[in-house]
This record gives sequence, structure tokens and C-alpha cells, in this order.
Amino acid sequence: MSDNLLKLVARILLAVLFVVSGFGKLTDPSAVAGMLGSLKLPGATALTYLVGLGEVVGGVAIVTGYHLRAVAPLLAAWCVATGLIVHLGMPIDLMKNLGLAGGFLLLATTGAGSFAIERRARPAKA
Repeated sequence: MSDNLLKLVARILLAVLFVVSGFGKLTDPSAVAGMLGSLKLPGATALTYLVGLGEVVGGVAIVTGYHLRAVAPLLAAWCVATGLIVHLGMPIDLMKNLGLAGGFLLLATTGAGSFAIERRARPAKA
């Protein structure tokens, strides 16, 4: 399999969790809003919608390769932050978040590959 195809597969696998989870937060925010409220975070429902939107937009950006080198480190930081805030008492979930962060950082350093919107939008090098 080519490096570019593997990068596309990696982007899809890393992003699917964010897209699915984000849509879940947007369509039924009650569970996450309740959990955020229990953490004493203000505006839990509004925050849930904001997080859901960020997850969907970030996930789609990763899949399409749009601004990948900017978005991937943000999602890596998000994974670490939510791991430490929400999953600290759940070692498997924390390790999952840290592993996702590592994957996003690898994408940030290697780039999206040929199968990406940004690649298509750039003029060819002379």
C-alpha cells in the first residue's frame, strides 16, 4: 500500500471517533451536558454543543486533509486535556486519548499526503 493511501486510512481511522462523537453531542447533548455539569463547568449544554461542533469540524478537517498541520496538533491537545480532565480515573480511556494524541502529532509532522483537499488546492510546483 502506498504511503499516501496509508495516510488517508490513518486520517479516517483517527477522525471517525470525533465525527461520530461530535454528532452524538449535537443530536443528544443531555448525557455529556450532565457529565460536564457534574464537573462544575458553567454552561454545560452550550459547552456540549460547542464541543460537538468542534469535534465534527475537526474530524472532517482531518479526513479531508484541510489545514491538517494546524488542526492535528489542536486535536492532540484536546485528547490530552480531556484525558486528564475526564478520564484520569479511567486508565484505558486515558491511554486511548494519549494514543490518539500521538497519532494526531504524527499526522501533523508527516502531512496529509496526496489524497487531501489542501494538496488539490495548491498550484503545482515548477
